[in-house]
Amino acid sequence: MKLLSQIPIRPMRISFDHISLKDKYINAIRLADKYGIKELSNYILFNYVDKPEDLWERLKINVDLHKELNSNIFSFPMKFIPLYGYESLNRKYIGKYWNRKYLRAVQCVLNVTKGIGMPGTSFFQRAFGKNLNEYFEILMMPEPFILWRNFYDRKGISDKWRYQLKNLDKKQREEANKIIFSNDFYSFNGSTTKSVISLLKFYQLPKSSPLKGENILQTPKHNTFSIV
Repeated sequence: MKLLSQIPIRPMRISFDHISLKDKYINAIRLADKYGIKELSNYILFNYVDKPEDLWERLKINVDLHKELNSNIFSFPMKFIPLYGYESLNRKYIGKYWNRKYLRAVQCVLNVTKGIGMPGTSFFQRAFGKNLNEYFEILMMPEPFILWRNFYDRKGISDKWRYQLKNLDKKQREEANKIIFSNDFYSFNGSTTKSVISLLKFYQLPKSSPLKGENILQTPKHNTFSIV
């Protein structure tokens, strides 16, 4: 690391591809800091053999290290796609512990930042949640709610969605999850319960901006993003 610090490369690139590497990864970041390497570009693989909560934890570790060391550690979550075989022909591969809706939700967050996981605590908590409960709620959110969070929160529509989701009984929740995880919100029939159909209406809202003239990647003043 001492020799690497003498090479004029900014940022230094590193990866954090599985939570089992947590201790080694943290030690590497602290060692880099010891030798004055303060800017790091960090690739974080997901949709491989990891679980969704593993992605959140790895991102949180980077946010905590950024705060502790005053380093700029930018996370770049990268979705795994097989290199060989039929599943390598497109970007539709879904890892064992993931589903289509969760993958799309992560992509929605990254769309706002052009693929970068920002190091600041406030953005991370708004984008990915303060804890795992909030994180999984965001993964379940209708796509427009993720992209245009302020608008739907201000109008109280997000709270209506939360109320309907939480008031499903166990059987209804299983029924709803099956449809939501498929990310196809029209795949129901006459046997689908009315409560689930009512919930799915939130997922059928248009994905375009509810505010005329606002762009999904537009960066408002004060260096904040439309998601917050």
